[in-house]
Amino acid sequence: MKYSKILLILILIFLVFTSCAKLWDIIINPPDDDKKDPSFVNFDPMPYDLNFGDDYSINADKTYLSSDTLIFEISHSGGCEEHFYEVRFNRVENQTAYIFVYHNGNGDMCEAYLTSNLKSNLQTLLVRDDFADLYLLRPNQEAIKLR
Repeated sequence: MKYSKILLILILIFLVFTSCAKLWDIIINPPDDDKKDPSFVNFDPMPYDLNFGDDYSINADKTYLSSDTLIFEISHSGGCEEHFYEVRFNRVENQTAYIFVYHNGNGDMCEAYLTSNLKSNLQTLLVRDDFADLYLLRPNQEAIKLR
């Protein structure tokens, strides 16, 4: 009986340390999906004040979470310069996490209206257990529920 309790304690200690190691590996070495697929944009898990950057719109009907990946359709005017997007973490409030997309249009003054299907790996955020719901905030302050 005494040996079974010791064995149980050792197993529990092993499980705690191995799960913490996996979490640490995810935080320190996030997946490099963006290097494999050009439609992936960076996700920054550090908290940011809401600053959406240059004007854009997100199609709520084509925005969803698939496993750890945010998939979204985004549109902006331009067409003469390269545009950059980054998904940013905003805050956790009342067990709800908020993210948003920052857009840098590089001063593009062209008038074409372009639409892209982009992805961002949110794994570093989704391993947190301090929120139940996740929302993507759009520049018009409307929120899209992701989970």
